[in-house]
Parts: sequence; structure tokens; C-alpha cells
Amino acid sequence: IRDRINPITMRIALDAALPLAKLSSTYHAVDIRQTDKHRYNITLAASQVFADRDFELVWRPELNAQPQTAVFNEHHDGYEYLLLSVLPPELDAAGQNILPRDVIFILDVSGSMAGTSINQAKASLLRALTRLKPGERFNIIWFNDRAEQLYPHAMSASEKTIQHARALISRLDADGGTMMLPALTLALNKQPEPSRLRQIIFLTDGNVDNELELFSLINRQLGDNRLFTIGIGSAPNSYFMRKAARAGRGTYTYIADINEVQQKTDTLLEKLESPALVNIDINIDGADVEIFPTPVPDLYLGDPLNVLLRGKDIGSEITLYGDYGETSWQQTAEIINRATHPGVRTAWARSKIASLHEQHRDAESE
Repeated sequence: IRDRINPITMRIALDAALPLAKLSSTYHAVDIRQTDKHRYNITLAASQVFADRDFELVWRPELNAQPQTAVFNEHHDGYEYLLLSVLPPELDAAGQNILPRDVIFILDVSGSMAGTSINQAKASLLRALTRLKPGERFNIIWFNDRAEQLYPHAMSASEKTIQHARALISRLDADGGTMMLPALTLALNKQPEPSRLRQIIFLTDGNVDNELELFSLINRQLGDNRLFTIGIGSAPNSYFMRKAARAGRGTYTYIADINEVQQKTDTLLEKLESPALVNIDINIDGADVEIFPTPVPDLYLGDPLNVLLRGKDIGSEITLYGDYGETSWQQTAEIINRATHPGVRTAWARSKIASLHEQHRDAESE
């Protein structure tokens, strides 16, 4: 039988670093044996299976009322490599600590967005408006050859303002060229108020041909704004959108299939509704470390944050600081069982290489 090929066996040693609430295999029967507080051995229930489908292992840590941290480390050639994972709190505990938001949507309505792209993007915006909570504010900026905005500044998400926004979205058509700078200028001309989080969500399928000018604007005016970019199709300049999002402590979402625009933007928008820990800083006393990503992004409910570090003479503790709602948060993570997690230095090196490549490209563009 054709599919009875490539017989495999599998054994997985999982070190979760934290207690798990769930550990399961999606497509295969497995035997799970807990060998330590946070460690598990997983084997296939059948001694041998055929490679006719993906193997997917899913685990979920036990959450509590505060963010949690776990550290994985590897020692090599005089350096210590660390993978720091920060887990969000449980939803019920975090609810009262979620910061109110100002959400600024930037929508590309140039001619290349015509058809499925603009229809799905508009549908995502409409659904995002319905999810806005009391106390949150929003604005919509759209651009092609020029940029316009719905309101002079972010407005409270009331029934009246949302109805107004819905009417605008229904009238938007895709035509004209792609001029991003005026739209970003409008979005970045304000800073978030104290105790509020200002998120800018930038959706486009356009190619960026004035990177230096856009980066210059972001470096000058970003401040404490958060910037999230969404690129559609084959045309977006992924280098620009990824770097812009990283500078803005956000993420870049790439959507190759225009039929997935609505689903993937919905996933991102749902995540951004629940910022759990913001303005995160990391301190290791007496150690000079290189950290990726920099700056450290925010932590959102349901989405762990991973940070990679390398340094010498690192002690036994890492201290994290951040804002948990309107209160200051601090937690110390212990580095234990040193040099027991091969692969951490490889992950750090990949981030370092990407950073060097980016620096080289920036130097060539100047």
C-alpha cells in the first residue's frame, strides 16, 4: 500500500519548566510519563507508525493570577545563552488589570487592494469595531494617493461613533496609488496618555519604496506607541514591515493567501484586545548581555513571550520589570540546572545573524 512507507518511532523528552495543565498529541495516540515536576517523556502508543500525517504535540501551562517566568539555558565557549519565557496570567485574574486602549487602524485602499483583499480587510475592521470595550477609543485612517482619517483624534467607542465608522467603511473603495508616509504621519502624531495603551494596526498589500524616510519617521515619532503591521500577498516589503513592527514592540503578520485576510487579521485583533504586561524591562546585575528582540515586546493573554539573551558572568537570577495594569510588576526568575538545554545558543545565533543582516542592508541603503 502506497501510504505504508517511512515507518517511524519517536521519543520526546519535554522540559516545560512550569507545571502543565494540558499535554496531548493532536493526531497520534501517545504514552506520556512524567519523570519530574516539569519533565515528561512522550512516546508513540504504537511501537511503530507510518509517516502519513503530521505529528503535533500541544501543551498548555498552568496559569495563575500573575505572569510567570521560566528560564532555559545553555553554556558554550565562556558564554551563557538564555531563553526567557514569560507566560501571561489567567484571564479571570487579568481582567481588571488590562489597560484601556486607543486603537488606530490604518487601511490601504489603493488600487492593488481591489477585490477580495479590500472586502476581507473591511470585514475584519467591522468585526474589530464590535469587539471594542467600554472605555476604549479608536480611529480609522485610510490611504491611497493621500491619507484621510475618520476623526481628528481617537474617539470613545460609543454606539454613535461605531455606527459612523461602519458607514464610512462600507463606502470605501480601492483605487489610486500607495502613499504610506502621510498615513503613518497621521497615526504617529500623538502619544498615548498615561495608563492607556495606544496600538497602531497597519494593513497593506503595497510595496514600500521609501524605507529610509519611513524608518526616519518611526524613529522620530514612535515614542510609546505600539505598531503592528499586516502584509497581504506577494508585494509587501516584508523587511520594512517586520523591522517597523519590532521597533514598535509589535508583530508582523504575513498573509500570502488573500482568502485568509479576514481569519488572520481577526486572530491578531483578538490577541491585541488583552495586553497583560507592558513596558517590560530585563535586568541582570553585573552582566553585559545581548538581548533579542529589542525592545522587548508586550505580553498578551494567551500568547507567551520569548526573549533570547547571551552574556558572560551571569548570576543565578534575572529580574523582570513591567506594568501590570496600572500597577508596577516585578519578578525574579532563577537560573537553575545550568547547561542542560542544548539548542538555546542556536536560537540566539539565528536572531543575531538576522540583526547583522539588517544592519548590513541599512548600511547599503544609506
